[in-house]
Amino acid sequence: MKSPALLLVLALSFVFSNGEEEITTTTTTVSPESPWGRIYLRNGLAPIQYFRDDFGGPMAPHEVSFYFPKLSENRFGCELLPEPELLEVEASNRSAVLVVDRGECTFERKALLADQMGAAALLVVSPTDDVSAPLSSLKDTQGDAARLRFAVSNGIADAWELLEKYSTRSAWPKRVKRCSKTLAQLLYQIRGFGGDNEVEEALKNLFLNVVGGSLHDWDKVAHPDENVQEDEDSSTRDTVVHTVKKSETRDEL
Repeated sequence: MKSPALLLVLALSFVFSNGEEEITTTTTTVSPESPWGRIYLRNGLAPIQYFRDDFGGPMAPHEVSFYFPKLSENRFGCELLPEPELLEVEASNRSAVLVVDRGECTFERKALLADQMGAAALLVVSPTDDVSAPLSSLKDTQGDAARLRFAVSNGIADAWELLEKYSTRSAWPKRVKRCSKTLAQLLYQIRGFGGDNEVEEALKNLFLNVVGGSLHDWDKVAHPDENVQEDEDSSTRDTVVHTVKKSETRDEL
């Protein structure tokens, strides 16, 4: 039985020092460029952990309280709170857990703003049980190549749904053609994002064993004709960066 609401919790770890206090515990310095926190999604009774690079860490080691933005337009936590509220959060000395609604911006933006405002943690509440994952996140737009993290995208999910629908159990004669086209597009995108041979081998096994295609059919999928590929300019670094920047908006909201 699914829960009517999906609760998403970002457990944030902060390291800070107070000149008036004596630090007796060992602390770990976190790189300013590293994302922080861990997101847990609960769909009914099944917990799902939403992984992000460098996320994770203990909660505040002291008692905390919930803080709710006072104005409805600030309920998403996508911008800094008004100064009076900001002062309240800062005065809590890392003991206030900011509670916001899901949507309007990414988890990462909400979390970084909560950290900037001095919250001990961030609690994101959703009225739905919708769960999705990011396509990719751009690490660096400078230099000769774009550094990015590739993750499962909606395209792979859509491809799997199509493969399941038109598997060898189906007598529909066009299943190989339809799945071949989908996999060819997917494979092209994965290669553009630096996918490895293991991913391609997994798709190949899927095509042969689930779709029922032949090795000859797979060769056409893996090495399509030049006239069906995008032109050379579409695979340049600038295009990859542009594509990734656009895809960042598809991060978990």
